[in-house]
Amino acid sequence: RDAGARSPATTLERVSSRVRDGELEVLCIVEGIDPTTSATLQARHSYTVDDMVFNAAFQPCVSRAVDGACEIDFDAFHEVVQVDGEDVGACAQSMA
Repeated sequence: RDAGARSPATTLERVSSRVRDGELEVLCIVEGIDPTTSATLQARHSYTVDDMVFNAAFQPCVSRAVDGACEIDFDAFHEVVQVDGEDVGACAQSMA
């Protein structure tokens, strides 16, 4: 086989093409319990290929304050940063 057929860029193009041509989507369902009322809550969202950003990772938006509290930067919550194909895994590990 051609070594280029397995490169990250080629694989990414194949995945993107497969999602687009197959009219596929990713469905996300988050469920939780409201602590005040004990009611079950659900949030659902559908993502199509037009919503997906390849070769990117989410901008870090959670940090630790000097007093140890967790701080969330909601301005950066939906931001993404472009990364090289080989850097995607390393970027995800550094944000964990």
